Amino acid sequence: MAEYWRIFPFQIIFAIINFIKVINICIFLEILAPGLLRFIAGIFLLLYSKTLDQVNRFHDKLVDMQKTALDHIANSKITVIPRNSPDQKLETES
Repeated sequence: MAEYWRIFPFQIIFAIINFIKVINICIFLEILAPGLLRFIAGIFLLLYSKTLDQVNRFHDKLVDMQKTALDHIANSKITVIPRNSPDQKLETES
């Protein structure tokens, strides 16, 4: 029983020291957390910005391709009658 009382004060001292260490870590994290969160938010904002730029670039290329495809379709619908063909009427024959 005497040994128990001899060790017990040291355990209390070690517990207090560990508690102080935990409090110091909590204070450190409390100071560090806002800066860390802003850094992570900044990284995500940067990645979002780059992703949005790529999506906009893809959309612009898609619109250009659509215009080109419509031009090709419009040009394929045009029929050109060559000169001096039998289907072409001369203005003097009216």
